[in-house]
Amino acid sequence: MRSLTNAELAELTRRESRLRLLLIVVLPIGGALMWLALDRIEILVASLMVMAIELALLGLQKIWLRWGRHLLALDYVTMVMDVLAITIGLHFLGGAEFPFDWIYAVMLASISIARGMGTGLIMAQWCTLAYGALLWAEYTGALPHMALFPIFVASPLYNNSQYVIAKLISNAAIFNLAALNAAFFSATLQHKVEERTRELRRAQAQLLHSQKLANLGQLAASLAHGFASPVTGIRGSAELLLEELPPGSSSYRRVEQILHWSDHLARILDRLRNLARPPEEVRKPVDINQVVRNVLELVEKLLRQSRVVVQEQLAPDLPLVVGAAPQLEELVMNLVMNARDAMPDGGTLTITTTREDGFVRLVVRDTGIGMTAEVQRHLFEPFFTTKGKQGTGLGLNICRQIVVDHGGRISVQSADGQGTAFTVDLPLRGEEWRRLVR
Repeated sequence: MRSLTNAELAELTRRESRLRLLLIVVLPIGGALMWLALDRIEILVASLMVMAIELALLGLQKIWLRWGRHLLALDYVTMVMDVLAITIGLHFLGGAEFPFDWIYAVMLASISIARGMGTGLIMAQWCTLAYGALLWAEYTGALPHMALFPIFVASPLYNNSQYVIAKLISNAAIFNLAALNAAFFSATLQHKVEERTRELRRAQAQLLHSQKLANLGQLAASLAHGFASPVTGIRGSAELLLEELPPGSSSYRRVEQILHWSDHLARILDRLRNLARPPEEVRKPVDINQVVRNVLELVEKLLRQSRVVVQEQLAPDLPLVVGAAPQLEELVMNLVMNARDAMPDGGTLTITTTREDGFVRLVVRDTGIGMTAEVQRHLFEPFFTTKGKQGTGLGLNICRQIVVDHGGRISVQSADGQGTAFTVDLPLRGEEWRRLVR
């Protein structure tokens, strides 16, 4: 049974009160016109009796709404009295012989739509009982039958037992079917409305994300412009320092790394400055194993400080993939740093590369805190983060974009408290690869 709140019941009652007021005005006018047209005073009497019941219900609703309590009881009282009003009107209009007894079904349909199937079925039984009582009263003579049209006087049906039983059974079926069908179609329509509402909310959320990304793009362009000069200064100082160091020394190699990653940072800043129209990266054959080694060499000290043990399982003779090396280094860097963050007390980071059918597969696995299924569902969405204020929610979204731009796929396998593994598959591009390596 559908459960309505007091506020919903109050609004429903007020809406039906307006319809009830209209009915109170129309009933005496319609009854008078029918009396004049058919010369049947009982039609006017029926209209006035039904009007009196509706007027009493209108007053009851006004008083009860001011009280503001037990509105569900008020709702049932008004529905029960409405059925009695219909039954009284039906008696004066011909009873069992009146051809428009489907008015019960119309009422039941509106009840099921507004209040749910449970209430509709309850009222269907009450309609059957009230209608059956009318048939029984006219059949036994407890109520004098009033034939609406002369044809029914010549061949009365109200005292035909077979007709009365058939009429009761058929109408009982119609009443219940009206309640069920109206509730079913109402529920179907409500489901469609809720589905469309969810779609609109998703579209609205995507629009908000787009607006955030647009604002982020403006902010990023401004920041990139500000960072450009320091990066240029770092690169220039590193180049001067490199000239003073003996080639082949460990210090020389460290300065070369500074130059390499300052170039990488400069390219990132270029992308930030052109966030709305990212420039095309130069695609060429890339050794994924070398990408992994470059990243691990750079973050070696950070991982050691975090008590993270690195295990490299890099396949020998791994085929090259066609891609942008700086983007792939950014991808591996993000995955490695996420793995480190997932192991706050230390652990093991395992990086594996293999050749699969038409793909080079990279797996970054940690022994950290893992993720719930709910977190995994939102993992690649922009601005979604589990790191609180320390996270931006953009790292994995950028990783996904890099993989998609390279025609690959990325997936995650994780369980709460059991570590996480990110799997990246990058395609071997056949003719394109052969063309580039010539």
